Parts: sequence; structure tokens; C-alpha cells
Amino acid sequence: VLVRDLESQPIAWRLRAMLLRNPFGDPTKLDREDRLQVQWPVLREVSDVEGANLLFEASQMYSGSKVSILSLVTQVGYPGKNLQPRRFADAVAVAGLQAARYYSPRAVVVVLGAFDKDASRQNPAAVERYLERLHVPLHVWSFAGEGPRAPAAAWGSFADVSTSARLKTAIERVEQDLRSQSIVWVEGRYLPQEITLVDKGDGITIAQ
Repeated sequence: VLVRDLESQPIAWRLRAMLLRNPFGDPTKLDREDRLQVQWPVLREVSDVEGANLLFEASQMYSGSKVSILSLVTQVGYPGKNLQPRRFADAVAVAGLQAARYYSPRAVVVVLGAFDKDASRQNPAAVERYLERLHVPLHVWSFAGEGPRAPAAAWGSFADVSTSARLKTAIERVEQDLRSQSIVWVEGRYLPQEITLVDKGDGITIAQ
């Protein structure tokens, strides 16, 4: 699940043009069985019987055979206009919950540019801890380079994706993260944070 602004970053389009020069096609495509989605960082009012709810919107779910990470960053557009302040950290928390509910290898990627301001109620550190408890890996990308003034710096560690080589490296890390995950079914009803993995040094990892 990718969290990004409603409009594509101009630098993303330049990087897309560079990466698509690859004679073997789009190098950022995942496997056919993978699913990709954008979680938008804005709230929309949805009418209810008893009033209205404010909900974060998401794009449709895309198949990895049709949409790549690169096209998710540059081509999937927000339907319409929304003047609400961007709430990236809050949207990342929602994206983590969305990713966890499919009980499969998952990751959340938040993409920030040079001028992305965050009006979230939750701070990035709290959201990172929340995703850790959900066992959802988080990747933070910055189109604004590595400087301390980059909006992504609020998240602590992040990947500079301001060049095609660095963007490709960041995507490869996400792919490796997905491929390295395993799903374990545990008998009973437990919350994710109630299960810990214990390594006894015998090559076998036990869910406890």
C-alpha cells in the first residue's frame, strides 16, 4: 500500500522516463499475484444514518500484472479535488491496517516530496510503532533528497529516491522485504502483538 500526495511529483515523471528506457520493460513491476493500492492522505466526509463520518480514501486494488510501483507513483490519480490538509502519518496508520488485514506478505511505502506538509494528528514515531505492532514493514521515500529539511526527515530513516538509480534500489528493497516474509497460522484467536518469535539457536523459529 503506497501513501502519496494527490498529484504526482514532477521529479517522479522524469525518473519514470529514465527507468522506462530499459529494453526489458518496466523494471519496477512486481509479480502477477501481487496487489497494489494507493492510500490517499486526505479525509472525505461520508454520510451516515446518524450523521457523517470522515474517512481516508483509497484507490482500487491493482494487480501486479497490470500496475507497477512506478506507475502507482506517477499514473494513478486521485478522483476529483480535495482541499483538505494532507495527513500523511494518519494515512500511513490506516494503510498499515489495510495491509495487515489480508494476512499475506505486505509493506507500506510513504512517498514525500520537497513541499509536502503533514497536518496529521499522530506523529510519525507513534505511527511507526503502530505498524511494528501490526508486523507491517514501513518504507519512507523522499523525492527531496537526503537533507534534514526534507519532509521525510520527520520519519527518521528514509530512502532518497531523487535519482533513477536510487529509486530502483529503494524498489528492490521493498521487493526483497516482501519476498523475505513468511506467514504462520497459529491455532486460536490472538492479536498480532500477542505473538512473539523466539530463536533458540537451533535453526527453528517458534511462534510463542
